Amino acid sequence: MMISKIYFRILTFISLVIILDLVVGKTLNHYYFTQRAGEEFRATYIIEKSDAEVVIIGASRANHQYHPEIFENRLRMTCYNAGRDGSSMFYYYGILKAITSRYSPKLIILDFSRDFEMKQNSYDRLAMLAPYYEKHPEIRPVVELKSKYEKYKMLSSIYPFNSYIFAIAQRNTNFNIQNHTDTKGYTPLHRRWNRPINSDTSFLNYEIDTLKVAVYRNFIEECLASKINLVIASSPFYNNSDRVDPSTYMAKQIAKSYGISFIDFSKDSTFRRNPGYFADISHLNEDGAIVLSNRIIDSLLIKNLVWKH
Repeated sequence: MMISKIYFRILTFISLVIILDLVVGKTLNHYYFTQRAGEEFRATYIIEKSDAEVVIIGASRANHQYHPEIFENRLRMTCYNAGRDGSSMFYYYGILKAITSRYSPKLIILDFSRDFEMKQNSYDRLAMLAPYYEKHPEIRPVVELKSKYEKYKMLSSIYPFNSYIFAIAQRNTNFNIQNHTDTKGYTPLHRRWNRPINSDTSFLNYEIDTLKVAVYRNFIEECLASKINLVIASSPFYNNSDRVDPSTYMAKQIAKSYGISFIDFSKDSTFRRNPGYFADISHLNEDGAIVLSNRIIDSLLIKNLVWKH
């Protein structure tokens, strides 16, 4: 009799946990997808709604340095900036898979920067894609790269949103909308760098993540299979070293093997001579972003890399 009561209590407790998980998870799900500004809103837009002809993909250096309106005005094609701070090659590929499940853009520009570096947070930040796991089966294999237990954790309704509880609360307010403005995904930086040019090369000493290299190849192959014109670009650093970044070298060689154009502005003298174009040593401010966007477009047009289908 005593054992039966214990089992009953255990089952009751488990049932309450499951109900609580479902109720809280559904609530978080609702308010996550009703956000009206910020990074999560922009991710949802590019994954589920955007039909832009030109899509910019990358991390913070993509998000803050490629101005969609300049691309639209000069290329006469719609453009959206899907760059996201703190993301990695895994995230880029997940975004690409979501896009190509709906349509094929005419041009994708992938901003590449040391993206083969072995870093644990590249896996941890796959949480950025977790809210889309249930509705987007094409993203699931990418999310599951986070850990071998990830698909089991995703059985919880709360788990996909547990990194965003504060953001969900904050970004459903009018105040937040006013403080998270963007231009078609692009968020400019306005500060101006005023320190000497960086000469440090220690940041180039890192281990290569072979899984990221494989995903980079998958990214290229997905674009080719979807008949998307892919261009890979490396944007400027405020650094005067001529030492070659190992990721960039590998990425160029791989792109070349697929016949994909790789435009490298990482050591471009126009930017090295102008600290006023930078917000910090790794990111251009809005003035620099305008110059870079135009330089990228010049390269696309000169090399005849823009075509419509």
